[in-house]
Amino acid sequence: MKVGELERFGIPVQITERWKKRQGESLLPIQQKAIRKKLLGQPGGERKQKEQNMIISAPTSSGKSFCAEIAALHALTARRKVVMLFPLKSLAEQTYQLLRETYDSLGIKIIIVTSDHPENDHAFASSDFQIAVCIYEKFDLFLTNSLDRLKTIGLIVVDEIQTIAEPGRGATLERLLTKIKSSVYTPKIVGLSAVIGDDSSSAGKLAEWLNASLVEEQSRPVDLIRGVAAGGLYKFRSFNNGDDGEEPFAVVEAGDDPFNVFAEQLKASDSSTLIFLKSRMETVDAAFRLAASVSWPEAKDALSQLADEEPSFLIRSLRQALGRGVAFHNSDLTPQQRKIIENAFIGKEVKALFSTTTLAMGVNLSADNVYLETVKYSSGRYQSRPSLVPVSRAEFDNMTGRAGRYQTTQKEQIGKAVILAESEFDRDILWQNYIDSYDADRITSVFDSQPFADWLLDMIACGLLKSRDKDAVLKLYGKTLASLTANLSVKEQIEPAFELLESLGFIQTSPEFALTELGRAVSGCGLAVAESAYYTRNLLENFPHSEIGWLTFVLSATGWNLPPSILSRYEQSNNLPLKMFFSQYEYSADELRLLLGEKLSSKPLSYRQSASLKALLLLEAWRSLVPLERLEEQFQMHLGQIRYLGETVAHLLSAVAELAASLDRDTEVKQQLAQIAFSVRFGLPYEFKSIHRYFGAFLNRKDYAALQNAGVFTIEEFCRLDQTELNLFFAGKDKVMNINEKIKQIKEEVHVDPRTNNALMNESGLASMLFAEPEMIEIDGSYDRERYLVKINGFPVRLTGKSFKYFVKLAWSRLNGESGWIYKEEIEHGFNQARYLYRMKGEIGSGLNSNWSIFENNRLGYYRLNAEPSKIKINIENLRNHPDFEIREMVEQKMSEKRVN
Repeated sequence: MKVGELERFGIPVQITERWKKRQGESLLPIQQKAIRKKLLGQPGGERKQKEQNMIISAPTSSGKSFCAEIAALHALTARRKVVMLFPLKSLAEQTYQLLRETYDSLGIKIIIVTSDHPENDHAFASSDFQIAVCIYEKFDLFLTNSLDRLKTIGLIVVDEIQTIAEPGRGATLERLLTKIKSSVYTPKIVGLSAVIGDDSSSAGKLAEWLNASLVEEQSRPVDLIRGVAAGGLYKFRSFNNGDDGEEPFAVVEAGDDPFNVFAEQLKASDSSTLIFLKSRMETVDAAFRLAASVSWPEAKDALSQLADEEPSFLIRSLRQALGRGVAFHNSDLTPQQRKIIENAFIGKEVKALFSTTTLAMGVNLSADNVYLETVKYSSGRYQSRPSLVPVSRAEFDNMTGRAGRYQTTQKEQIGKAVILAESEFDRDILWQNYIDSYDADRITSVFDSQPFADWLLDMIACGLLKSRDKDAVLKLYGKTLASLTANLSVKEQIEPAFELLESLGFIQTSPEFALTELGRAVSGCGLAVAESAYYTRNLLENFPHSEIGWLTFVLSATGWNLPPSILSRYEQSNNLPLKMFFSQYEYSADELRLLLGEKLSSKPLSYRQSASLKALLLLEAWRSLVPLERLEEQFQMHLGQIRYLGETVAHLLSAVAELAASLDRDTEVKQQLAQIAFSVRFGLPYEFKSIHRYFGAFLNRKDYAALQNAGVFTIEEFCRLDQTELNLFFAGKDKVMNINEKIKQIKEEVHVDPRTNNALMNESGLASMLFAEPEMIEIDGSYDRERYLVKINGFPVRLTGKSFKYFVKLAWSRLNGESGWIYKEEIEHGFNQARYLYRMKGEIGSGLNSNWSIFENNRLGYYRLNAEPSKIKINIENLRNHPDFEIREMVEQKMSEKRVN
């Protein structure tokens, strides 16, 4: 079947022409089978009736993804929206980029909905898209908040649908599909998998549950030989025809270094090679050792793209490896860094790539040869420390499937996958388990990997359960995969779950059955019931007042996942995180009690407590702009893991903010937690938020540190930098050029005040004008609502303790100093004066509609309040009793001088 024949199904010719250029003239076998099984219905047929769901099961590189793309464009021609679901952000990003490159010029509105793209959340929630690329968890929450959003969706694609059998994420996927099945809406569901198997317990069982037709393909467009090597022999079997064979393999003689022997094997081949190893450390070490023994051309494009990364020891090692055409790929790298490496390997700049299982699932990365170990490190369900476990059959199929992938623009080459065995005995065992066995992993529901109360609350929140009727719950449970594949005792769990939710205040049964405001916050914030109950209970008792207190608060829960290997045995046994905390934050020791209980002694903490405390210390340093190299040295963690931790904690902070808002404990808590969440997510002081909003794509943390040293924190100040300052702060002509273009764009967007013809921007980038300089500043100092009062032109502004102290010192110096300037060390000892000055500025600015700059900065460490001394009034009597010692001492000294005179 030719691509052009798809026009008979209503696909516009302008689409099929693009497909021909990208995919070739002909459809692959799995694509032809899907079309014949009515993926697009009948040619020229009516679309009024619901099209049948479909499960497409075929090996890697067989063309499954294009089946989904064909179905998506077909749905758009019927003016129906499309949602494409993925288990990982990396897979979503890759598909999003491909769709944008293909269809942007046609005006098709495509958005990506992940935590990395919060700017698209509103468009997603309001259905302002044509194709949305999303991860499972985001879409699950989307449906929980409003199941009616399915009304305009015509197609839902579920990539890697075999994930439904994985504990945790699989339960989320089953829950969202259950909601779709149980709703009155009938979007078509297309599930894709390369490793699901074709028997009745795998793909057949999923097809039965989803009432879907099953489309299967057993062969690959490009054959793949897979086998095991040991003792100088590689024994293999063809994927497509099942023929067995063998060939010589490198022999490790007594006294030989096994890696050197393996390296010689790699150097003897001109093919691109992907090597899967069991640990992050091993991928770095192996890449470094191979690079030292070869003289392959450097990966110029990759090196160029990494040139602007914040300096780190890991990137230095990566750059050295890339200098010889070698690289590593693991979770210590950020998603962007991993993408650079993937593109370098696809573009043949990198000849040998060492990776953990971060490349196993779905990423469209092809290699001529794949070598792999069949074990990996994994954390258990009861202990946080990772241990070695065998890779699953699905993981094995995904990893080996990277070899010999179909390419329309290159000559096809049979792929080769080699399991590295340590002995002939191991070779036979591995052959039996991974090559000779054709049994795919059985698809079984993991419904019970999440508490029943969580599922019940979600069903209530989305509107599928409207009463406490046990029969209604059982009927809804009958729509789950668990009801078909698992023998679970659900009936006796129903009443205890209802009682739990009611006792926690998440639901009410009188005067009518309903979700409470707190229950709505819990169901919409992405936290488990137990986790939400923990946070809610402690919020009702008390809530922290400091930022480090809030971080301790969210980290004290046990439901979130620690980064792998965050804590060494040495660190735990020697209580190093606790010792480090007391050496830096002894004044905040009371904040630890929720995390550690009363265990503030020399007795070693549990792994969880010690690791969480280390996470707290790391995040405090991370968000204070401590250089990455120092973080690597001090905490033995790299940027990828740090960002993962920051994103996790930012999510917890945002969730707790929703809970706190529903309890109406403090109207300012939500804003405060949003500021901390930004800070830990990006590793920046919150004062940089406005700059990050516009320039986050161009600047790294080293750039922000340079801005901090220069006292530049706001978008207004940034846009006023001249060319000399830009060249001084930022390295690289391309970066400075991009910054200049963005500044020009911002200035064009800002409204110009007609009275002054000046454009002055506030934090959101909009112009505001009430007064340029206040007529009266009154420092009252009264304590009100846990803040201290100042009045600007008679308007009350309440400042936190530190901001009030800074403002008093600036005002005092302006009144009593010769020129009004005050050195930063006189404001406060340490290194963060600029940060707190701009926090003070933010607190004042949030209460005023003004373009008053508040203070001046001479860029030499001196600051001055931007107001005439005659317009400043200080309530000395109130300040005499102020709790801050420095303020009281300042006032007493002034009073003494008056008495002497």
